[in-house]
Amino acid sequence: MQLARIESDQLHLLNRFYKRHGHKGRARAEHRSFALQQQGEIIAALRLEPLPWGQLLRGLWVDKTLRGCGLGARLLQQLHSELIRSPCYCLPFDPQAGFYRKQGFIDARELAPPILYRQWQRYLQRGEQLQLMVYSDSIKPKQ
Repeated sequence: MQLARIESDQLHLLNRFYKRHGHKGRARAEHRSFALQQQGEIIAALRLEPLPWGQLLRGLWVDKTLRGCGLGARLLQQLHSELIRSPCYCLPFDPQAGFYRKQGFIDARELAPPILYRQWQRYLQRGEQLQLMVYSDSIKPKQ
């Protein structure tokens, strides 16, 4: 099993993986996309969307047949240096919040940039059950 950066000419493979396993999002060239691969096949992936105020973790997805084996945690651990480049936020559904907490994410309601906080509020108003979290190691202590 190896970690690979998915370059823009390979995004179709990542998008095919997402579609096959039920994820509705799509990888784009402006995202930094990464995957765990086994025998040349993607088995877990995520995207980091660079934004002016940090980055947004999107599309952390694991092959349906391999869920519960620790691949999501392994992917995040192997990408620690990418996650700490700048504040790394995510908007997980409530059932996944515990997983993210175990990986070092914390509640970001008081820490998030206003634009992300407002986006999260709109999701909640539409009835979506999401958390607003940030990778704790990516937040610089206030001087």
